[in-house]
Amino acid sequence: MRFGLRWVRHLRRAEPHSGTQSRLNVPPGVSVFAGHAIADTPHARIADAERPKEAEMKKLIISALTLAVLQNSASAAPGSATGPTALALAAVIAQHSPAVRAFDKRVIARLFRGNTRFGFTPNTKISVDADSVVCRVSNVDITSRSCELTFGSRKRTLTGREANEVGATAAAAGVPSEGAAGSSIESISKLRCTIDPNEIMQKAGGGANCTFETGQ
Repeated sequence: MRFGLRWVRHLRRAEPHSGTQSRLNVPPGVSVFAGHAIADTPHARIADAERPKEAEMKKLIISALTLAVLQNSASAAPGSATGPTALALAAVIAQHSPAVRAFDKRVIARLFRGNTRFGFTPNTKISVDADSVVCRVSNVDITSRSCELTFGSRKRTLTGREANEVGATAAAAGVPSEGAAGSSIESISKLRCTIDPNEIMQKAGGGANCTFETGQ
């Protein structure tokens, strides 16, 4: 026989007795807690048994999501470069960037060659940005080296000497090299370089700054 909450309506309270508690006429299979009738049915017992499993599953899901967030945060490390290293990094990236004007590319190239005897608009800076820079050098085929540069929706693939130039400059800027499947990989994301030609011409060590993230 199944007993539901409808039994509550049919419970009759016995006449109170002096010095004793009131009693309820409770049918078999029904438990009473705090004055409420609860049916002890197979469905109720199954539901009670599944509650700990659901709680444990929720804990596992939360733990997995937390671990994924921590791993993603740990995989991207901030980095920066200043002075001559920043100028070199900006120079090797600027020449391949479609976002840098041809005139600004020539200015950076002249500064990188050590030529500071020219005029430049006061209070003006040059920005050199890249969404990602990934360079690979094979440890097996020692003639294989490449870099893939991403500028928004546009990509540029470098090989040989150009790739080596970008990879070596990134290493000098502190970008770590990671090994994977017979290759050494250097990876940069969110590269942002700012070049101030007039400050560089003062030859006081300033005028070039880069920020980026590594390990992506």
